[in-house]
Amino acid sequence: MIVKEIINTPVATLNLDADVASARDLMTLKKISCVPIVHVHGDDVEIEGIVSFHDLVGVYDDTVPVSQVMTRKIYAVTPDTSIQKAAEVMIEKKIHHLVVMDGEELVGIISALDFVNLIAIGAEV
Repeated sequence: MIVKEIINTPVATLNLDADVASARDLMTLKKISCVPIVHVHGDDVEIEGIVSFHDLVGVYDDTVPVSQVMTRKIYAVTPDTSIQKAAEVMIEKKIHHLVVMDGEELVGIISALDFVNLIAIGAEV
């Protein structure tokens, strides 16, 4: 099985100048646990970081920019990466989310919960 079979798409993103309130609201509305933070340069979109609910714990000022609380180190896989390899990266790096990139394009997110869902449905990996 490969990543593109289980990724979450389309990806909700926030601009680099968004605030913590916007991140919380978007994650709540979309029922997601993280949001990639992007910087738009004309037609180009560059991923600057990722914000998860974990990053927001203890942040009580909703006006704080997400750039101050986001995780800047991003780990990515391609849609054709095996889910075993994706799981290995997540375990090795001790992370709960991986962005899925097709070249320079953000095409999805894979989370630890996706692996739990696979086990729950008894999927062969």
